Amino acid sequence: MSPPIGARATTWANAHTDTGRGSVQVRDRRDEQLVKFTIDEDCYLAAITPLLHGALARDVPGPVFADYLAEKLLLRVGELALWLPYQVLRWPVPSFVV
Repeated sequence: MSPPIGARATTWANAHTDTGRGSVQVRDRRDEQLVKFTIDEDCYLAAITPLLHGALARDVPGPVFADYLAEKLLLRVGELALWLPYQVLRWPVPSFVV
């Protein structure tokens, strides 16, 4: 998935996901400090797939939606919600740098 277009693209150039065995790690440098979110609970993992292409906010479990929204991992436009971090398929630099 490509980063969002527009003003948010610059911000999200420093936040992305890395999919591992049974987990997703979001590495976020939007505030110039590395913040890592490791998502490994089934209900949180299951919510990511529909959000990749946009989903109705009501179709995502309330607590999961609220947590993702609070961490600014979602963009909400009316009734729609979209997962913001993009997936890195191959690291351009060693992972300890990112």
